[in-house]
Amino acid sequence: MPSERFGEALKLAGELPDAERAELARELIRSLPESYDAFDSEIERRLDEVDNSTAKLISWEQARELILRDE
Repeated sequence: MPSERFGEALKLAGELPDAERAELARELIRSLPESYDAFDSEIERRLDEVDNSTAKLISWEQARELILRDE
């Protein structure tokens, strides 16, 4: 169960414009320990799609709805 602090950070992040959320995600991923290397290539591929404007982005509201629907 995520902490209250996590929830607050997620709410604030959700209010950022798309480009800033992407940059925040990139920086959070870069801050992970090396043990998360298994995800690096997929994460980098997806970040490249965001940078190149080839990714199909959705709003935070849409993403949250999808997340909550899967719970």
